[in-house]
Amino acid sequence: MKFDYILKGAGWAEFIIEKDEQRYQSYPSYLTEPLEDLLNGLIKLLFPDNNPKHHSFIIERTRNRYLDFRVE
Repeated sequence: MKFDYILKGAGWAEFIIEKDEQRYQSYPSYLTEPLEDLLNGLIKLLFPDNNPKHHSFIIERTRNRYLDFRVE
């Protein structure tokens, strides 16, 4: 899975999610909380039967300047 979140101009961002042959792209305003909304949506997809009250998002930079992302 590939996930890109790029700030574009004043108040706008671009995010792209790709997995296998599927791709979703959107241009939300970052004056709201689109990244938080997206991550909460991913939690619901990853844990559909479980409604835990706390999640940790671990994001680490790798040697090749990519980010590793995991939910705990």
